[in-house]
Amino acid sequence: MTTPTVIDVWLGDLTFPGYMDRLHRLGAEFEKAHPEYRINIEGRDFRNLSKEIAEAADAGRPPAIGEFYFAVTQAAYDMRGRDGKPLFTSVQQAIAGRTEILGEPVVVDDLLPAVREHYSRDGDLVSMPAVVTAMLIYGNQDLLRAAGVERLPTTWEELEVACEAVAALPDGPGHAVTWANHGLFFQQALAVQGGHLADHDNGRSGRASRLDLSSKEMLTFVEYWQRLHRAGHYLYTGKIPDWEGNLKAFADQDVALRITSSNDLNYMAQAAEHAGFGM
Repeated sequence: MTTPTVIDVWLGDLTFPGYMDRLHRLGAEFEKAHPEYRINIEGRDFRNLSKEIAEAADAGRPPAIGEFYFAVTQAAYDMRGRDGKPLFTSVQQAIAGRTEILGEPVVVDDLLPAVREHYSRDGDLVSMPAVVTAMLIYGNQDLLRAAGVERLPTTWEELEVACEAVAALPDGPGHAVTWANHGLFFQQALAVQGGHLADHDNGRSGRASRLDLSSKEMLTFVEYWQRLHRAGHYLYTGKIPDWEGNLKAFADQDVALRITSSNDLNYMAQAAEHAGFGM
């Protein structure tokens, strides 16, 4: 019997309950279809994974597939093996124009255009994301209807108006809205305004070497956030980033609105159902 080829896959475990289950299941399904391979999937702390991959490369034992958190992609470009050559190749170059591999269809064309662009460099799809999320706004339907807000806000201006309506409720929550104090919100606020966080087009047209935390776009968002906080609309839990505290505030109906990841959808729905309000 031929010994199966082991493919080590190191992925960032985002620590959500059950997050790795689907990935392990996909690995097991691949092994069943291709018994000549064993897919060794390891979920590792996403905050330390790039460092662990670098250490493994130095020791001559890098994984065949490694996931880098989106904020440290430059580290993946820079990483070298013991022979001095780039440690990783791009997904597109590895596929080399094939439409199927081992009888499995190549599905990179299923990526949404914006997602493909984000994970590409100079038109080359360098990596395939394990998961793609987006920031969504969730609302307590009961509180919002009581405040006369018939639909969720779709702009920052509409959000402020909705907050004012919630604040006017005689027995309403202590605050109208919350979100985690996390860099993702700064990045998204810059992106929707066409701003950049780093020089050289966020590293797209050259190597980024400087961050600009005082750009017009950054200050526009920060001043907006401050205004909501001063008015009593925004709930700051006092912790960074405190995703859990923000979820609890929504579940306890201490706020009517929460902005958070699409990855939180199930948790938000469960919280609303448990507390007995519509979302």
